[in-house]
Amino acid sequence: MKEIIKNRYIALAVSLMMIGVFSFGLTGCGGSDSSDSAGSDEVFNLTMTVHSASTTAYAEALDEWAAEMAEKSDGRLNIEISYGGTIAAAENTVDVTAEGGADLCWSTVPINNSKFKYIHIFSTFGEDLDNSMSATKALIDLYNDNSDLYGEFDALGLKLVGVHALTPNALCAKDKKFESTDDFKGQAIMAISASNIAVLEGLGAVPMGIAPTDLFENYSKNVCDASLVDASLYESTSAYEEVGTWCTYNFSTCVCFIAMNQGVYDSLPDDLKALIDDSFESLSMNCGEKVNTNYQNFVGIVKDSGIDVYDINPDLMAEVENQIQTAVVEPWKKVCDEDGIDGDDFYNQFKETIEAAAEEYGDDYSWYK
Repeated sequence: MKEIIKNRYIALAVSLMMIGVFSFGLTGCGGSDSSDSAGSDEVFNLTMTVHSASTTAYAEALDEWAAEMAEKSDGRLNIEISYGGTIAAAENTVDVTAEGGADLCWSTVPINNSKFKYIHIFSTFGEDLDNSMSATKALIDLYNDNSDLYGEFDALGLKLVGVHALTPNALCAKDKKFESTDDFKGQAIMAISASNIAVLEGLGAVPMGIAPTDLFENYSKNVCDASLVDASLYESTSAYEEVGTWCTYNFSTCVCFIAMNQGVYDSLPDDLKALIDDSFESLSMNCGEKVNTNYQNFVGIVKDSGIDVYDINPDLMAEVENQIQTAVVEPWKKVCDEDGIDGDDFYNQFKETIEAAAEEYGDDYSWYK
């Protein structure tokens, strides 16, 4: 009888021990519900791919953001950024991130022309966008107010965690100044943005596609002696050392974004999701501010280097803006209408948001002040 009682005590003790171990396991792993894991000590190590160099102005903002996420999460959210395309080349960054080859990415809309139907129209506002600060603020406001823009990232399997503007798209050449439409006829010009390519074709030029990393080499080897690309590329690739003329007209403004694999985001505990969500505006504006300040300084270097910096001829500007409307804006509005979105209202929302942001960030922030 004593032996039976003893065995029952042992069995009960073992059962209680197993219950305790099981309960501890659920607490340590967070179970299947991420909302219960806010107090967990689990560490999430994420990788971020950036095709450009670690020396760019926005790279500094990305590094600061990663450090902030680690600090505010008490070391539970660590983001390791790989620059220089070590994980994915520029044209593959979005696909690699969506497929899980990286957890986050920084990329641009022009490099992913085929993936976006709506957001690229932002770049066509030309001279209305004259600094990265107001352009970034406008992008933030548009994303806060327009689900159609967010939807473009949702469809790619990405969670947008930051968005910012880069610098103007500048028309540069070895020794040629573009002062009339005749100067474009038959001229081979390197370009990336689909909008720029459409305008160049309308002006009679022959656009030549290019990877950002090939810009300097194409100039130095005389593969091509003119280009219309984001002005920051002239600095980051040192291609400005190969050009002799620089037009200050803003042919378009590059939109950049920081995005996370949606599945990775969904797997995070709620407190870490909130940390990322709450940093959307500060991350975006910090990128915009660093880009803007850096470019203003770079313009001084360009002018001091002996490059012929000139403003666009008014007649040519009128023709360029006419081409933007006919070759880019009108087809875009048609696509919107076909998708059940009022193209005119959508376009006007972009315009009104840009105008409001410009009032907040005025002449002191202008690229060519």
